[in-house]
Amino acid sequence: MPANSGPVPAVIVPGPGGAHGWQPMSFNPVTGLVYIPVRDAGFPYFDDPEFERTTLGFNVGVDFNLASMPQDPEIKKQVFDSIKAYLLAWDPVKQEAAWRVAYPGPSNGGTLTTAGNLVVQGTAGGDVIIYRADTGEKLWSSHVQTGVLAGPVSYEVDGEQYIAMPVGWGGIYALAPGEIGLMSGRLGNKSRVVAFKLGGEATLPEAMELPLLAFNPPEQTADEQTVAQGMALYHRHCGTCHGDAAISAGMLPDLRASPAINGELWQAIVLGGALTDRGMVSFADALDDADVEAIRAYMIARAHESKAAGSGP
Repeated sequence: MPANSGPVPAVIVPGPGGAHGWQPMSFNPVTGLVYIPVRDAGFPYFDDPEFERTTLGFNVGVDFNLASMPQDPEIKKQVFDSIKAYLLAWDPVKQEAAWRVAYPGPSNGGTLTTAGNLVVQGTAGGDVIIYRADTGEKLWSSHVQTGVLAGPVSYEVDGEQYIAMPVGWGGIYALAPGEIGLMSGRLGNKSRVVAFKLGGEATLPEAMELPLLAFNPPEQTADEQTVAQGMALYHRHCGTCHGDAAISAGMLPDLRASPAINGELWQAIVLGGALTDRGMVSFADALDDADVEAIRAYMIARAHESKAAGSGP
């Protein structure tokens, strides 16, 4: 980055989500390998020199406004190309990889390995996959219509082996990273427990297609300074849940397409706590009327940008 182009970030890999999170890894004493769901993604840390702790907000001293994904197709492609996710079979004795399987995006499920030379993992793209534990050869898969984060378990009933896991899209990549959380597809959340056995004949109910987002924003009446202020306030107070650059990764409403940005309902939700019973608490202790209107102006601006683009998330 040129010296005169503004603040220079510290790009650190892995980013805040780590190279491996809570999703369980597993060890097979027969193969001697550890099976790890890996995400290889960095993050540009910008220091916020004007940081002040607030009652509600992401209080880590990072300027998430500067770190937000630029809406430039070339820059976005560079970012997406830099993010890797894979199932890694690691040899802890040799301290090297035995094999790996790449996935389109991060936040894939935990692993299970069995004495029968199998590794089982669910993916953010909604597939439950079984591999050979020694070679990584794909043996079988089943689509479960939603992202999978949890680790599978194996159990026996009346001499018959089952593999089961809870499925459903969630976690940090379904919230804060915005468009990065959609790299594996836009499936949304369908929470259920699925179980498999040899010869099983049951099928899942027909999947419901997620409707395309419809952007119908009101006319923009705010000036550029107010929109910029709203962008900064959004990324400090709202983006952690509703997504970077106002793009939802599938768990919570995408505010660009929310009818609330049209008027008074916005204030009633953000300040009045109209949706407290659904987890959206009032931000009256951290934001005032002008702040909330600035955030709404940013939402309107993003909705107009997205509508003009005509494609993408």
